[in-house]
Amino acid sequence: MTKKYMLFLIFKMILITQSNAYSYINLQTDLVGSVEREFSTSDFIFTGTLVEKRTTTNKGFRSPSSILIYTFRVLENIKGKIEAQDIKIISRINQNSCGDSFRIGESYLMYSKVSNDFPKIPNVEINLISGSCNRNQTLQSVKKEEMVQLHKLSKGLKKS
Repeated sequence: MTKKYMLFLIFKMILITQSNAYSYINLQTDLVGSVEREFSTSDFIFTGTLVEKRTTTNKGFRSPSSILIYTFRVLENIKGKIEAQDIKIISRINQNSCGDSFRIGESYLMYSKVSNDFPKIPNVEINLISGSCNRNQTLQSVKKEEMVQLHKLSKGLKKS
């Protein structure tokens, strides 16, 4: 190999390494910004295991579609005051309307909001909604950096 070709290869490797490092930094910045945005717009954030799932008809709802009511057993409360062991989350069935399909027995990181879009559901203190438009994900797939960021943001709330 010629010296020019070797220098070209070395230069190319440096560019690729810098590009990958830059991409990693952007991903980390995007993650932090995305978590901060979702944290600020969510009323309740928690980890929990889905223990029940039921469908309710659309009587009295603004939306013509049915909804799902999920019951989660709270594992960790990150944001919002959750005193109950179980919490109910409303989600639309249709994924085009940000509906989501959670699996019974699976544990999740849940971002939820208080909503008045639905009539009061019996035996539910407040209507919380969540779905695929939120950052909800299985606990297995949550990045460590996201949980660290959530705990930092949560501690900042408790200090104020």
